[in-house]
Amino acid sequence: KDLIDLGGSGWAEPLLIEPPLFTTAVLIWPADSPLTPAADAVRALLVEFVAGYLEKTRMPGVEWIGPAGAAPAARKRAAK
Repeated sequence: KDLIDLGGSGWAEPLLIEPPLFTTAVLIWPADSPLTPAADAVRALLVEFVAGYLEKTRMPGVEWIGPAGAAPAARKRAAK
């Protein structure tokens, strides 16, 4: 069914949620012991992938708070 048939008067006004809801995703690793070469490679690729995905999709309200150099590196790789 086409939504035009429903008209606009039947929809409720959107409500502002206060306080706003936040979700934070975190990737952590131990600072006091070195990662194995495999774990370090996975960490680097995952950080680059997530930074690039967030930059590419530009979802409203999403903010990158990770390593400053991750987003530009992802941009360079995506351009290749």
